[in-house]
Amino acid sequence: MLNIASQNIAAPYIEDASYIALRELSIGYQLPDKWLKNSLFRGVRISAFGRNLGYLQRHLTHVAPEAAMYSTRTTDIGIEYLPLPMTRNIGVKLNVEF
Repeated sequence: MLNIASQNIAAPYIEDASYIALRELSIGYQLPDKWLKNSLFRGVRISAFGRNLGYLQRHLTHVAPEAAMYSTRTTDIGIEYLPLPMTRNIGVKLNVEF
């Protein structure tokens, strides 16, 4: 038995919660200056991005590693309780210089 915060927790119930997550990915393209020679623009860049895209590695299954742990009872320490999922964002950006 392992004593954590005055709670006796058996070793088989302790999980490895380490993980590697893909938090942000961005790819872009800057239009060549020769394409913009006869236009109002000095520079144009278009890019696509994604945030919270997923986990590359995690040891827990069916549980988000960064899930909120909440309980008013001390016997529920470390229990996943009503976590909200991470929001995944995907979008496109257009940057224009005049």
